[in-house]
Amino acid sequence: MDTSQALCEQAQQHQRFFRQYQRLAYTVALRILKDARDAEEVASDAMARVLRAPEKYDSSRGSMKSYVALIARSQALGRLAARRDEVPVAAPEGPSAPDWAASLELRERLNGAVLALSEPEKQLFAMRFVYGYSTREMARFFGISQNAVTTRVSRLRDKLKPLLEEREGEHTHE
Repeated sequence: MDTSQALCEQAQQHQRFFRQYQRLAYTVALRILKDARDAEEVASDAMARVLRAPEKYDSSRGSMKSYVALIARSQALGRLAARRDEVPVAAPEGPSAPDWAASLELRERLNGAVLALSEPEKQLFAMRFVYGYSTREMARFFGISQNAVTTRVSRLRDKLKPLLEEREGEHTHE
């Protein structure tokens, strides 16, 4: 199996994991933080933390569901403590509760746009935006300079933007 296939399989496994546990992590974080935006960030951070260090999970201590909830709780409490130390600069703009339908539609558009990418672009997208690899890590992986990685990521964003806008038009005309 080549590296590209292995990364695609790993990306699919991670997507399944996210679909199964993201809502749990979000719910735990929201109960603590009482803020949808912070809860979304914390849930994503918690999921990434679990996926980056799967060896830390010990099935003899509880289920994966319990472990994800524990990590989300820990991340949320950390965010809550940091929030208490912050000095507010200005009132946040926009609605306090997310528009779930719009959020789901955006995810669907993004999934469709990513599926339209070539395999190397999908790999780049996954490494940067799903797994959070740094420019340095990606440069080492691909055997190219950090500037080349930055250029490729920038081109990928430029390519995704019209694909997302195109898909937005498809959704609004249905």
